[in-house]
Amino acid sequence: MHELKLPINLKQTRIGYLHDYVAAIVFAGLGVFLYIQLSWILLPIILGSLAIVFLFIIELHVWSHTLTIDQDKVLITAGILARSHSSTPFHNISDFHTHQGLWERIMGYGTLSITTSGGHNPLEFHKLRKVHQHRDALLHLVQHHLKEKHHAQ
Repeated sequence: MHELKLPINLKQTRIGYLHDYVAAIVFAGLGVFLYIQLSWILLPIILGSLAIVFLFIIELHVWSHTLTIDQDKVLITAGILARSHSSTPFHNISDFHTHQGLWERIMGYGTLSITTSGGHNPLEFHKLRKVHQHRDALLHLVQHHLKEKHHAQ
């Protein structure tokens, strides 16, 4: 396996929000339809504004969630106004788990769960593209890190 350049910052995929994008487009299309058919002006403005706000919120959500893989730890960051950071060093990681529902399998994304040796709630990163490849790369990094630590002792 080739060496990875660390740190790696991964974002959620927009495909995971496809239904939200479709809903925003339907709001905007409904506004245009009402304006053309009924010459209503206020309702299309409201629907168009809702669509723009909805798209903005989706984009903020995508860009505010980051999975960072560093030399010796994994960090999950979420939020814009209220930020949360969850991290665990490689030596505390006991297992990786991936989950993909039917729609997620079709669209090529899923959830990566990282279980720690402390037994606390696992770190989870949702809507991750190529979730199995990232799990395998993380597994390789953790095993490599533990071998190096073991040989150093």
